[in-house]
Amino acid sequence: MDSLPPKIRVLHVDDEPDLAELTAVFLSREDDRFVIDSETNVSDGLEAFSEREYHCIVSDYDMPGQSGLDFLNTIRETHPRIPFILYTGKGSEAVASDAISAGVTDYLQKDTGSSQYTILANRVKNAVASYNAQETIRETEQRFSELAENSDDILFSFTADWDELLFINSAFEEIWGIPAEALEDTPDAFLTHIHENDREKALASMEKLSNGTPDEIEYRVIHPELGVRWVHGQSKPILDEKGSVARIVGYVQDVTAYKKDHGLRVIETATEGISLVGPDGTFSYVNPAFASLFGYERSELNGRSWKVLYQDGEADRLERNILPGVSKHGYWSGETVRLTKQGDRLVTDHRLAKTGSGSIVCTAQDLTRERSTTTKPGEFYHLFEMTDGSAFYTLDHEGYVTRWNDHARDLLGYSIEDVLGFHLETLLSSESADGSHAESFIESARKDGEVTAEVEWHRSDGSTFAAPMTIIASHTPEGTIRGFGVILAPEEAASVPT
Repeated sequence: MDSLPPKIRVLHVDDEPDLAELTAVFLSREDDRFVIDSETNVSDGLEAFSEREYHCIVSDYDMPGQSGLDFLNTIRETHPRIPFILYTGKGSEAVASDAISAGVTDYLQKDTGSSQYTILANRVKNAVASYNAQETIRETEQRFSELAENSDDILFSFTADWDELLFINSAFEEIWGIPAEALEDTPDAFLTHIHENDREKALASMEKLSNGTPDEIEYRVIHPELGVRWVHGQSKPILDEKGSVARIVGYVQDVTAYKKDHGLRVIETATEGISLVGPDGTFSYVNPAFASLFGYERSELNGRSWKVLYQDGEADRLERNILPGVSKHGYWSGETVRLTKQGDRLVTDHRLAKTGSGSIVCTAQDLTRERSTTTKPGEFYHLFEMTDGSAFYTLDHEGYVTRWNDHARDLLGYSIEDVLGFHLETLLSSESADGSHAESFIESARKDGEVTAEVEWHRSDGSTFAAPMTIIASHTPEGTIRGFGVILAPEEAASVPT
């Protein structure tokens, strides 16, 4: 009886005053917590009930004017759950049936002897305890329901096998974009709106929970109107008395705004240059590092075409040779030589990635200061360390120098600082023996993968010499051109005097 109050206030209505008084005496003897108010008719009982709070009503059935059933019906109009015990000496199955239909809590026939009061006292205490317990549960559920419906997070409960939805709040409809009722007939309908690349992860989490292990997960949801939403979920299994999983409860929080805000802060403070080029070819965003790298203010680049960072003709070739691969495969990386605002050439590590909206994310890192013979240049590294005296250097996809080994420096006389950003055309003294120019060599290598030709080279001191040149194309795994390696293997050409 832990849920019983310190004082149990009972309203007793009986048209026999002596019997009412006797009942009050015996109930008080049974439990001194009883406080009994007695009335002799229904009207006075209703007036007393309206003026004071009671934990239970005990009423006779057969009374002049209004009966105990009339009293019960009137009480139930405003207080559908308060304990009401019909305590009568003229009971029958018909009366009992009518009382049950009207919502009586208990039905007890009067008897002879004091033992009937012991029974009545127990019935009253049981009814009050049950009522208080149920009210506590109801109030808790009400508070939970109010909390759940005012929460921006999804609160849910499923059976252990996920075959039945036990509870879900209205936040589900806001985040998933489908009615919660859809889960009543098809409990796993929420899975179809999870991003296809995250669905296996979600299923693995569900299996883990069904096996009794709490889990935390982050994944994407495809809202029918709002598109991709990032959510974070935390769930735990509820075990029964035998230790088996009885149900699964948890919450799911929409973290899309946080991810965007957090991601923007990361991008804003990144040391790597990052920009976003819209479908119309103009910068819709550049971070401080990107603008600074090319010598611009951010406001000077936003809204301008990405071609501002390239010389005439170079942008058209990038658009023709590189961007189709980005559109098809979603990604490209390589080294490019671009222009700063001051007109200087800048060697950059250049990466392009296509977004779902058709924009392109561009990253750029300055490689000019890192170009040296000790820098490992990826797939051409072994060529930089050739010991036969051959010069080797690399070009970006346009034909501009991005790397330079010691043999190239000794042979042509240009330091790495001087030559970075030079076009191959600058290093050739004149046309090759067959009349070809640098651009045609590059195009042949782009098409055939490799080209060799005898060409006239131009040294930094103005002298020239003839030597064979081999240009090797470098491609991404998807087949898009990344750049070129150039081998210059003179047979007898001397180094530039120092």
